[in-house]
Amino acid sequence: MFIFHGDEASSRIEMKYRISLLGVWISVLMGTFSLVAMIAAWQVDTIVNQDLYSYGLQLSYAWALPYWTAIRSIFAVAWASLIAAIGLQVYLIFRDRKFERGTEADLKEKKLQTLYKLNDGSVIAVNHNVKGIKRLNEYTPDGLPMYVLESNDLVQVVSAPEKLKQSGRVSS
Repeated sequence: MFIFHGDEASSRIEMKYRISLLGVWISVLMGTFSLVAMIAAWQVDTIVNQDLYSYGLQLSYAWALPYWTAIRSIFAVAWASLIAAIGLQVYLIFRDRKFERGTEADLKEKKLQTLYKLNDGSVIAVNHNVKGIKRLNEYTPDGLPMYVLESNDLVQVVSAPEKLKQSGRVSS
């Protein structure tokens, strides 16, 4: 089993969350800008095709062909951006469901205690109360399956050198 150490695992999860959140906002902005561009182009087209003709605008291919090319290009790019934004949203929704689609793993033992001796001479115990483990549909470069662990950790000081203890306090 591939194990991430605490800081590495939390930083990877936090980075994935930030990238996912950034992707959501980018796609929302892309979609919004595309809609604004299409509405603005539609209003310009309405002004040209309805209002300006009532003021005596004469059709001339000298101005009409570049205008038609520009307005069609604006609509094509805006639609492509809108479709890309929707596609990105759909991808992010389904990508974030990998954890939900993970396979539930049975636990042989739900509690695990690890003792750590620190450089200052203190000894702490970390009790891992495992709530659940899921196997993801992802693998390490070695081909080993990856797991996500949900747990509550309780940290207790087992012992500490006298120089680190606060004087005048009685433990209850």
